[in-house]
Amino acid sequence: NHRGDGLLEIHNKGGKRVLAAAANNRGDGLLEGYNSHGKLVTVVASNDRGDGLVNVANKKGRWVSAVGAATNGNGLMETFKADGSLSKTFP
Repeated sequence: NHRGDGLLEIHNKGGKRVLAAAANNRGDGLLEGYNSHGKLVTVVASNDRGDGLVNVANKKGRWVSAVGAATNGNGLMETFKADGSLSKTFP
């Protein structure tokens, strides 16, 4: 990648990126999954506190859920409406 952290990409037969593995801007591992149309739909990484984080988007690329750790160390899940606004939080 442009920061020199390394980047591995897998492309489908049509040349669309379907998987990317790299280091994020903090140097943590980052795994991105794309649908066959090239839209980013899954991110597995860490948040800014170093906790694990999984984000899932719909086929249009809008984030619809996030699973990670709350500031107190407990599990946290958030779901979002198609317009991107917060729908529910599950502590």
